[in-house]
Amino acid sequence: MPYSKALVRGWLSDTPTAFVDKLLSIGRTARYSAGDIVFSLGANEQDLYGIADGAVKMCIMNEAEQRLLHIAGPGFWFGEAELIKGIPRTLEAFAATDLCLMVIRKIDFLKLTDHYPDAWRCISMLAVDHQLLAIGAGDDLMLSKVQKRVAAILLRFSGNRLSHPTTPAFNRVTATQQEIAMAANISRATAARVMRAMVERGEIGIEYGSVAIHKPEALQDILSDKF
Repeated sequence: MPYSKALVRGWLSDTPTAFVDKLLSIGRTARYSAGDIVFSLGANEQDLYGIADGAVKMCIMNEAEQRLLHIAGPGFWFGEAELIKGIPRTLEAFAATDLCLMVIRKIDFLKLTDHYPDAWRCISMLAVDHQLLAIGAGDDLMLSKVQKRVAAILLRFSGNRLSHPTTPAFNRVTATQQEIAMAANISRATAARVMRAMVERGEIGIEYGSVAIHKPEALQDILSDKF
């Protein structure tokens, strides 16, 4: 079946061609409108998803409230933790924009492994990629300066930080100031102050429900203490 070239960027670009062909041959396309839930926290399903077009928001619910963990764009695959461990969903994923996904059903993936056992090694590579992403995101939250923390969040959410080198940045963060503030573990007032300064310097533009990243290199300079 035809598929978006974006699907073979990122993780899949690091796997053997034979695996890529086999995996994509068993996938099906699913489309979602902005705001639709892809899967809910605790859902008892373990399919694998790849983003062909659009963006996905990933959120987690702790004891207090739902928090935005990450935003991912074309070429990003997710859902491997539940596929490997056979556990319910550990987070909620929903469409940040109109969205096109490739879905690999768990039952079909398991059939694939009967004929291609190395598929498990390939999936483990995806799990490692996401482990490194989580470690980097956690490290960013320990930055003492709030300006750095907000810059790191905006860069990561727009695909400019901690992303696979083959996946292009999309330079638009489909998130509210409140979501960014919570992701950076600061108050909304502090986030608004920091982002207002970024707007004045021309680094970002704030729109309804989203933030445009105009100068990612300038945000990187904030992290490097060059501004």
